[in-house]
Amino acid sequence: MTQFTFDTSIVSDLHKDARGWRPREYFWETWEAASDEEKQEIWDGLCNELNLEMERERKAEKQAVAEFEKQIARNLSYGAADRQQAIRWIVESLDPSEIDLRYGGSWVCWELGLPYSMKDDFKEVCKELAGQLAETTDEPYSNKW
Repeated sequence: MTQFTFDTSIVSDLHKDARGWRPREYFWETWEAASDEEKQEIWDGLCNELNLEMERERKAEKQAVAEFEKQIARNLSYGAADRQQAIRWIVESLDPSEIDLRYGGSWVCWELGLPYSMKDDFKEVCKELAGQLAETTDEPYSNKW
């Protein structure tokens, strides 16, 4: 007896994680017309795609961290007093808006392709820049850091 592991209730989520978008009508027509064995094949294919995508993302994040560290070293060689100032220069170069700064380190990680586990590295810099931006605008910046 074949054991099926597919789950119709989350196949849309699996598809999005593997391919980056929700399945379209054609997918659903194929899925609904498929036998359990065929659904399992589709499911297994999506799982394989997801594994490949996760590996690609791990490599991309590793490369982004390496590039970020090179940028920090470069900024230090250009005269940044310390790592924090080098990070500040990087964040400033992104030309953040007030809204960007509200997202803080999460926004910086997204912009640079860094893992979100690094978001706290940017918290103070984003807070400082948000405060400076608020001083130069008419509307007060409400900050809930």
